Amino acid sequence: MIDALISLACDSRRGDNTPESLVDCAEMLRDRIKRKPLDLGDYSMTLGWIFGYWDGALPYAYVCAVSGVDPEMMQDVILNNALLSQDLNEVRRMCCGSLL
Repeated sequence: MIDALISLACDSRRGDNTPESLVDCAEMLRDRIKRKPLDLGDYSMTLGWIFGYWDGALPYAYVCAVSGVDPEMMQDVILNNALLSQDLNEVRRMCCGSLL
């Protein structure tokens, strides 16, 4: 069961070395930047997963490490895009709260 879970998170359907879970995240971020409709719950969970607020079945850092992907690559994209960064701040408030 654990092997199947790791394969699902880290394998590629296209035969390249990029895990489908990361491709799906990148596509979701692209759709948000282009302001295409998307499931806000899935999107919020994805941002939380990328920044370690929610580990899911396998942590983002683990999926990146196993596949040789720099975990900061996608995080930098989010932090350097005004819309995505604003969304991340909202997720951070939901997950971590605020002292103010």
